Amino acid sequence: MKRIFNKILLFNRLNHLSNKKKLYKKIGKDINHISTIQIDSFNTIWNYAFKNIEFYSDYAFKHKLPNKIKDLDELNQFPTITKSQLIDFFSANKNYLRNSIKTGGSSGKPAEFPFNASDQQSSYLRAYLGRSRLNIDPFDKTALVWGHSHLFEKNFTGSLKYFVRRLKDHQLNIIRLSAYNLSNASLDKYIKIISSRKIKFLIGYASCIRRISERILESNVSYDFGHIKSIVVTAETVDAHDIRIIEKAFKSECHVEYGTAEAGVLGYSFNADKFVHFFWDDYIYQINSSNNLIITSIYNRYFPLIRYDTEDLVEVKHSFASHIYVEKIIGRANDNLTIEVDSKKISVHSELLTHIIKSIEDVKDFLITQKENIIEIQFVSEKSSIEEAFFQKLEKEYKNINKKLFIFINTSEVNKIVLPSGKKKWVIVEK
Repeated sequence: MKRIFNKILLFNRLNHLSNKKKLYKKIGKDINHISTIQIDSFNTIWNYAFKNIEFYSDYAFKHKLPNKIKDLDELNQFPTITKSQLIDFFSANKNYLRNSIKTGGSSGKPAEFPFNASDQQSSYLRAYLGRSRLNIDPFDKTALVWGHSHLFEKNFTGSLKYFVRRLKDHQLNIIRLSAYNLSNASLDKYIKIISSRKIKFLIGYASCIRRISERILESNVSYDFGHIKSIVVTAETVDAHDIRIIEKAFKSECHVEYGTAEAGVLGYSFNADKFVHFFWDDYIYQINSSNNLIITSIYNRYFPLIRYDTEDLVEVKHSFASHIYVEKIIGRANDNLTIEVDSKKISVHSELLTHIIKSIEDVKDFLITQKENIIEIQFVSEKSSIEEAFFQKLEKEYKNINKKLFIFINTSEVNKIVLPSGKKKWVIVEK
């Protein structure tokens, strides 16, 4: 009965989802067809944007941009737009933020972006297009490891949001597990819920699901997870080591959902190769010379993102048209640390160090802090020291490292900065 009611309640979404599935099945990897759709869709959105949105009117005039394009390569004529530019514009034009979403501030620059019902709908459809390829049904019993700061506002509005959210979760078979509380007692509770309530779909922050997985492997308890169809990690960078731990604990495949707060869900890994496949009918994707992901909206007139720099570094496996297969999403381009090699200071992406530490056996948690030239690494482990293992791995990439600029502290608990979204920062750069 609940399933029937849900289908009625979400009839519109499910109908659009069905149409999207048919579109992808029909077109497949027809490059020419995809390119034609993207060009036509872009020209429609762009024609509206430069005529009706002040930001894009000024942008088109300043850069002498054409009224339309005939080829996707012509988009390279359009300069990239940065988060800072949009923050400045929205601060002076708050009318665009009547419907909005706040970014988590993981890059150090939290911001508010237009995000209306059309954006929400499109993000939902892209998410469920990806999940459908993992054999996940929209009404499968789901455990969501998440953080929602707005649900805890200490006022009537916050209480109302919380109540409405609980009703929706109950109706849609969603059980929320707090990303804010990862004590051993809470982890044990979450594990029992996932097992006893026959959860079919587990999704949440990568770091949180990894920690749940580690707790499972630490225990001597035998849990039944045979009912899980798939596990999806999202919202944070993840590496192969994380996925191996999660798959070992749950004995189920783990996949990646990629998106941004500004654009919603953009891609999914749903094959054994674990490459993230971007969905091409709502956005055009490009990679700049710095390997940053550049996105262009081709579905929403309200405030489209045109040649927007996500500031996310990616490693592209291959692409056709703007349909990109990404091997690895590295993280924010500004998440860089400074180390000294051969007496010279060089910049390295923080993911290099986090991946090294994650790969060291028995490290339960860690925090990397850069203070001027010094890199302090706090870690939680039964090992008294991880220095030897750390430098052994780091020297595979860089020789003659100044090891004196690293400080290692074994501690019982790491106090990470918790962002409003519930995500935790692994790396802090103090400038």
